[in-house]
Amino acid sequence: MKVIVGSTNSAKIEAVSKAFLRMFKEAEVDVTGIKVDSGVASQPRGMEDTIQGAINRARGALEEVAGADLGVGLEAGLFEINGDWFTGGIVAIIAPNKEPSIGISTMIKVHKDIMISVDNGKDLGTAINEYFQVTNAQHQGGYFGIMTNQRLTRESVFRDACIAALAGMGRENDFSRN
Repeated sequence: MKVIVGSTNSAKIEAVSKAFLRMFKEAEVDVTGIKVDSGVASQPRGMEDTIQGAINRARGALEEVAGADLGVGLEAGLFEINGDWFTGGIVAIIAPNKEPSIGISTMIKVHKDIMISVDNGKDLGTAINEYFQVTNAQHQGGYFGIMTNQRLTRESVFRDACIAALAGMGRENDFSRN
């Protein structure tokens, strides 16, 4: 099975690889990442924009690589709930001539000082790097990893959202036998 991820982010590609390995234990799965534009703001806010970004990435990846079986888009977003901001991820998986299947990750509350930086125009990854004085958090454990001492990571929450999206594709996949 040829799976194309609409991202070159190593944490996202690894999340998809681990999700597919978990769901398709016996199948050979080739997961490759390519750069694809999300078509939404670099830091999407709200469910609608974040889902659209994930779908755009999945479609773009599928269209970009001839012979691909599935396109996968992963988009991290910010979500306002009762006046607080949370971050989480959306995964969209698209097969040729099919509607996308969506998976949603766990969310975690974003510190107010980080949101001030985001409100001043920085993307979440940059704001996190500066606040915690780290480098490249978004390609590693991310905010989840920092806040949970690596008990949850960007990779693990995207992996679980990818599994949810795979399960949402329907019974024709019948993962219960794997």
